[in-house]
Amino acid sequence: MSQPIVSAILQHTPESIIQVNHCNYIKLEEIGKGGSATVYRVLDPALRCLALKCVDISSASEATIRGYINEINHLKRVDQYNEHVIVMHDFELCRERKIIRIVMELGEIDFQKFWKKHAQEVLEKKLAWVKVMWQQMLEAVDSLHRCKVVHRDLKPANFVLCKGRLKLIDFGIAKEMDSGETKALCDQTVGTLNYMSPESLSSTGGNSFYLNRANDVWSLGCILYEMVYGMTPFQQYRTLITKLTKIQDPNHKISFPERFIGRGSQATQVVDRELLDVMRLCLNRDMKARAHIVDLLAHPFLKGKTGKTSKGGSGGVKRTAGKEGGDG
Repeated sequence: MSQPIVSAILQHTPESIIQVNHCNYIKLEEIGKGGSATVYRVLDPALRCLALKCVDISSASEATIRGYINEINHLKRVDQYNEHVIVMHDFELCRERKIIRIVMELGEIDFQKFWKKHAQEVLEKKLAWVKVMWQQMLEAVDSLHRCKVVHRDLKPANFVLCKGRLKLIDFGIAKEMDSGETKALCDQTVGTLNYMSPESLSSTGGNSFYLNRANDVWSLGCILYEMVYGMTPFQQYRTLITKLTKIQDPNHKISFPERFIGRGSQATQVVDRELLDVMRLCLNRDMKARAHIVDLLAHPFLKGKTGKTSKGGSGGVKRTAGKEGGDG
């Protein structure tokens, strides 16, 4: 046991105790903060280091509260048998005391921070590194889709490394697909713009609309693009309206340079043709023609096979009708 943890146990005060369902957790340090939520690294009675999210809902809107309840419900549903989703150990929602507390598995670092921290080492072994991370992301999202859940906010910061494995977090705006359906009914356009699909932006007038698994595939494609080129496909457009327009414009072609981009925007090694093909399959504006995750997992890029693709087409595995329930 490390010295800081021993010190925390010996020196803890009533103020350093956070209680969830009558179970005491010793607060070690604050590890994150955003909006009305603060996340702490804590010690549970079994001396395990965990993450504890504390939310003050005294001034939170109903929509914000619903988002946290949504996250709890999805974690309850999928994490008990899913090694790719962060584990929720306990939670407490008390409207009288105006608090929400969620006890979760502690991740070591989110993928966005990891990517920035290890950028130079990654550059030296770029292709191998991209393959490993890409496969783990696909497996994580595939496991979620098999539970009939669309995440809707996939981005580097919503993957965390836990003991060498990438796991999904933040299910605040995730949606469960309707029973017997392969799509989820959504009533608002939400997400992180640089990773949002064209179809998720197509309904901004307050009307309900449907999203399916292909929405998450687009977001994954944006993450892969960022790993390769150091920026998302539409990051160069600075104004909100321009970015929105470019993402939805079918005539705007996404650029796929043939070299990885390193620090200082200098091109490094040549991008594998199969990797270019994977990005094109994910970033197809036609969601019906977008690749399924099962196809991406079977793509030659991950299998180590060689293959040629035409400059404008897809020479790898194409989207297979009927896979994953036949998204429509």
